[in-house]
Amino acid sequence: MERIVLHPRAGEVKITKRGVSSSIRIYVHLKRGVRVVIPVYVRYKDAISFLDSKIEWVERSLERQRKKEEIRRSKVAENGVIKTLAGQIFITKDSLGAEYSNLREPKIIFGERETHIIYSAMTPSASMDDAVIKAIKQLASGYLPNRMAALSEKSGLLFEKLSLKNNRSNWGSCSSKNNINLNIHLVRLPAHLCDYVIYHELCHLKFRNHGKDFHKLLNTLCDGREREYSRELRQYSPVISELK
Repeated sequence: MERIVLHPRAGEVKITKRGVSSSIRIYVHLKRGVRVVIPVYVRYKDAISFLDSKIEWVERSLERQRKKEEIRRSKVAENGVIKTLAGQIFITKDSLGAEYSNLREPKIIFGERETHIIYSAMTPSASMDDAVIKAIKQLASGYLPNRMAALSEKSGLLFEKLSLKNNRSNWGSCSSKNNINLNIHLVRLPAHLCDYVIYHELCHLKFRNHGKDFHKLLNTLCDGREREYSRELRQYSPVISELK
C-alpha cells in the first residue's frame, strides 16, 4: 500500500506500507525523492510526524546529494560550455542566424582550442549527444596519446598500443597484451586526475592486480597522493547528462 503526500519542506513524499518492516525508515534520493517505509500497523499520519522529526536530516541529505551531483555531472544547457584539458566546447542554440534555425543535425566547427556546436529547436537530443561525443573524442585524440607517451617515458613503463574509448563506466583498462584503453572523457577531468588514471593503467603493465606492490608503485608515481586522488576521482563520472 502506498500513499503520496506533499510535504512543505520535503516536497512529494511516498509513504509505503510493508508487512516485513518492523520500524519506520526514511530513504532520500535526489531523483526519486523522499520515501518513508512503515510497518502495516503504523498510521500514515504517524509516518508524517516521524518525517517532521527528521526533516533537517532529510534536507541535509538532499543538499549533500545535490552538491555531489553538481560535481559528478557535466551539465550542458543552452549556450553551455564543456571545459577540457585540450580546449573548450561551446554549445549554442541558433547563434548564427537563419542558416542554422532549422538544423536537424548539429553543426560542429572545430578550432585549435575551441570547438563550437550549433543546434536549433529542431535538433534531436540523440544527435546532440553524438555531436558532443564527437567533439570530445576529437579533443581527446589530440591530448591523450601525447600525455600517455610522456608519462610512459617518465615512468619507464612501456605499453604496446593505445585505444581511446567512449566508456560509460570505467576510466581505463590494460590488457594482458600490454594494450591500454583510455576513456575519452579523461580530458574533462582535472589534469592531475587524468595523469592518475594514466599512471594507474601503466602500473598494470607491471602488476596485473591491485595488490600491495601495485599501490606502492602507483603512490610513488603520484608523489604519495594515490589515496587522495582515488577518493577525488570518485566524485566524477564519464557520463555527460542533460544534453539539450
